[in-house]
Amino acid sequence: MTEWLKIKAKFPNKCILCNEQIDIDDTAYWKKGKGLKHYPECTVGIMESDSRLIIFDKNDDSNYKKS
Repeated sequence: MTEWLKIKAKFPNKCILCNEQIDIDDTAYWKKGKGLKHYPECTVGIMESDSRLIIFDKNDDSNYKKS
């Protein structure tokens, strides 16, 4: 099994976890077949497209299930 390797990026790329830019000469983790992720760790942890935030207005009860 291949481990994550700590490298200096030779090409600009995006973090596989948060989709943020990793620039040339940035230190990053790389794994064959996976790609790059931020070093020492990704501060976001999830891709923006995989998350969503839903805010409900407490005064608008149409968003709440009625029992």
